[in-house]
Amino acid sequence: MKYRQVEDPLKLIWPKFPSGYVWRSGNKGDKERYLMPSNPNEQPMGYEPLLQYTGLFRDFSELSLTEDAFRDFANSYGLLGLAHDVNRPHLLAESSFEWNDSVLRMRPLVALWRAIQTGNTHALASIGKWKDGEFLYEVGDSVRSGSQWFVPESGVIQSYELKNSGVAPGDIISAARQVLQRLVNRQLRVFPTLPALLFDREGKLRLFMQPQSLGSALWIQFSQAISENHTLRECSVCNHWFQVGGASGKRADAETCSPKCRQAKHRADLKGNARKARAKSRRQK
Repeated sequence: MKYRQVEDPLKLIWPKFPSGYVWRSGNKGDKERYLMPSNPNEQPMGYEPLLQYTGLFRDFSELSLTEDAFRDFANSYGLLGLAHDVNRPHLLAESSFEWNDSVLRMRPLVALWRAIQTGNTHALASIGKWKDGEFLYEVGDSVRSGSQWFVPESGVIQSYELKNSGVAPGDIISAARQVLQRLVNRQLRVFPTLPALLFDREGKLRLFMQPQSLGSALWIQFSQAISENHTLRECSVCNHWFQVGGASGKRADAETCSPKCRQAKHRADLKGNARKARAKSRRQK
């Protein structure tokens, strides 16, 4: 019997279509644009986003809000796995609004996490204020997409919540952590990761956690980064984010995200050194 190999507590094998994705208009009367496979009849290929791309959530949060940027991301990683309905032009179609919404929900929370992580109290002061022992917050910006508006997430962390968590009045960093916890947990409910019995390498059934979509994987990866205080670095070759240090298996001073990028950097360094040597030789003549 062939068993499915499971290495990590979190596991997702996600499909992407080799021929890529295209934007198409909706059905008659639908003004929305939809991203869908360019050849939906072909066999998709599976890959493991959580294993292969350790900083993917940050790449996603920094996407430009354009159809080209969304299509390029889908071509590399697949669709997000958003909820579908029968009125779409294709079962796998995802609307421009949904992609905008997904990026705009994650982007301000990644920025909030980074401000907490670096102790940037100036940035944190812009998202909330203390009033009568409570913390009032507003995270994100108002952004228009077509005929619809994305509005900031706002609310109040009440005094009893702050007290129960040991947050002293005026402690902006601890209050911001409360905001981050609340808003990320809200998204984890929208993009769930559920338990599943899977076979491990020894052929034994074990309980693992499986994101239900690529969107779920991005939020659970972000949550892990918060929980374990991951350090991310931008690859010097491809500019994608990746985890360094800790349990990542990469040195804290690593400059590249993959063997492919490491080899590309090495070749570029060799060419650069050769040019310097030639220039030095010409100066000496």
